[in-house]
Amino acid sequence: MEECLAHINLEVLQITERFKSFNYGEDAPAEEEKGKKKAKAKPPKIAGNEKLPVCKGIQVRMTQNTSLRKLELRFMPLNRHLLLALFKGIEKNVHLQKLILTHEALTYATAGEFQALGAALKSSQSLLLVDFSKNSLFDDNLDYHTEITDCLVGSSVKNLKKIKITSKAVNVKTHYLELKDQRPELMIYNNGKLLKDVDVQEHSREDDDE
Repeated sequence: MEECLAHINLEVLQITERFKSFNYGEDAPAEEEKGKKKAKAKPPKIAGNEKLPVCKGIQVRMTQNTSLRKLELRFMPLNRHLLLALFKGIEKNVHLQKLILTHEALTYATAGEFQALGAALKSSQSLLLVDFSKNSLFDDNLDYHTEITDCLVGSSVKNLKKIKITSKAVNVKTHYLELKDQRPELMIYNNGKLLKDVDVQEHSREDDDE
């Protein structure tokens, strides 16, 4: 990845890793060899919250890159050192417009990495869209979402327009609706659809019926 970021005219970087730890149906990589029985997906263990060294090479390349407009990493669980380096680099990058970390790319991230991500979103002068869809340990974890969004509240930088998530949790959806009240220019997409008040209201009615 560091070598890719060093390319002068690179505008789009898309990396999809073939791994079999998680199954997302049609979105997943190619099926396993015929005849082999699939094991039930189990997310790997998360490391503790110890202070991490930063991958300086990645951070510097990300900071200095002037051509990259879209960074997309899918089906590729990134280690915490790499995530921290990316986010710190993005914080000072003034050209990246789309950040897509989906399909378990955030599997190993802990609160510290999400804080760094939030700081990057708060400071970025160029990001227009972020997509964190289909990260099973992140999707319904309100604390992780809060680490990101708290930095956006009251930020003077208003260029971020779209946030994409996949969550079934009512408290997460409610949290993003509250964020939208404070940042009306933001469009929040959940499971590919624009998040609206009715999404939470309908869930509440279902609970009352039960």
